[in-house]
Amino acid sequence: MIRNYHIGEIEGFLKISSHDLQEPLRKLLVFGDMLKDRYASSLEAQGKDYIERMQKAADHM
Repeated sequence: MIRNYHIGEIEGFLKISSHDLQEPLRKLLVFGDMLKDRYASSLEAQGKDYIERMQKAADHM
């Protein structure tokens, strides 16, 4: 019974932690899209590459 309680506590903690880590990553993806959409014409190839790398890294996590 105590073991089940602890497992439930751990599962709850993991769900909250997972959400707390995923939200900033989603924001990186969204803001990366906004940067590409709004400033694509002013970005040099290197700037576009940085955004792509940032988004790929966030998506991979």
